[in-house]
Amino acid sequence: SEDGTYSLDAWFIPSHGENAATANTLIVYNHGRFAGIEHYAPRVRFFHELGYAVYVWDYRGYGHSLPVDPDESAAPPKTPDWMNDARLAFQQAQNQAPDPSKMVVYGMSVGGIPAGEMADVYDAESCANVFEAAYNSISAKIETNLALSIPGSHLTSGLIENEVKLADITTPTLIVHGELDDRIHLDEARRLYEKLPESLPKQWEVVPEAGHGLGGEGGVPEQNLQAYGIILEDFLAEHAPNCLSGE
Repeated sequence: SEDGTYSLDAWFIPSHGENAATANTLIVYNHGRFAGIEHYAPRVRFFHELGYAVYVWDYRGYGHSLPVDPDESAAPPKTPDWMNDARLAFQQAQNQAPDPSKMVVYGMSVGGIPAGEMADVYDAESCANVFEAAYNSISAKIETNLALSIPGSHLTSGLIENEVKLADITTPTLIVHGELDDRIHLDEARRLYEKLPESLPKQWEVVPEAGHGLGGEGGVPEQNLQAYGIILEDFLAEHAPNCLSGE
């Protein structure tokens, strides 16, 4: 951080350059709450194999990111800190991006919270948003009544209501969710999609047989990596062509 009081660990993996369309596109990946970057390395590798550059970062207390709060070591950081960190991570990703105009904000599971902050604050600077099996809001979580460990301090912060924060964004957005997700209900994802502006280029995708994460039955990409790669690139080509490079 600028004041030197904490540090965030991040990986930047450049594109292999073999897919001309995605060679200059950076996926800014906000991972889930299960563990640090290493746990999500299969996803990072997947995006790399598709030809994207990838920037992925660890939240406070995850992986090598500091400081560690011993009272909340198994939970996301306190909301204001997390939002500040999300902005710092996006700025660092801009510094690494092969083309800063081709940055895709990506939120998976609880990563939908920092991704929502990035999508809101950097609406004019990102070229697309993707929310996969993503957490949406406290109100939606209460209504669906599903198990997701969120510290009580988040309940009244007002900083993680994506359906409110993203109600006036202009960046093309893809909402993709597994039909069998037992952590984030399908209705919660649909609620976010419906709250996005009607004028916004947006796309809704439900993947049959997909669960929530990397383990068990596997999440959205694991059902068919090639098919998911096509969904993602086709979305960008149709709704956010500025994210891709010309042949």
